[in-house]
Amino acid sequence: MKEIISLFLLLPFFLASCKTDSNQNRDTGTLIYFPDTIHHFGEISMKNPIDSFDFKFKNTGDKLLVIYKVDPSCHCTSVKFTREPIRPGEESYIRVIYDGSGQSSGFFLKSVSVFSNESVKPLKLKIDGELVKK
Repeated sequence: MKEIISLFLLLPFFLASCKTDSNQNRDTGTLIYFPDTIHHFGEISMKNPIDSFDFKFKNTGDKLLVIYKVDPSCHCTSVKFTREPIRPGEESYIRVIYDGSGQSSGFFLKSVSVFSNESVKPLKLKIDGELVKK
């Protein structure tokens, strides 16, 4: 019984030690800024179902920014991006390409996860639109 009481008394201290400071999740000095994180394609004809958008971003920090990888949410979405470090103050882009070939007509919403040295958690970029029979 004493062990159970001791466990409950120590539990708050254990939980407090498991908390993570938000600064532990980022490489301080590295900041990425996207003016837009979602792009609306509108209607895309099924006769020419491929479109792309460049998500521009800027390194607003004072350290090199490195994009490790960019993962699309499905096979109909692909990406192109630089693997070179982005210097402070420099801009670059991530091109997101949607290919609706073989897809059904209708609304779509896709995302890509951007992994960088700014944060442990990926940043999400989204595209949406509607495939139409035109």
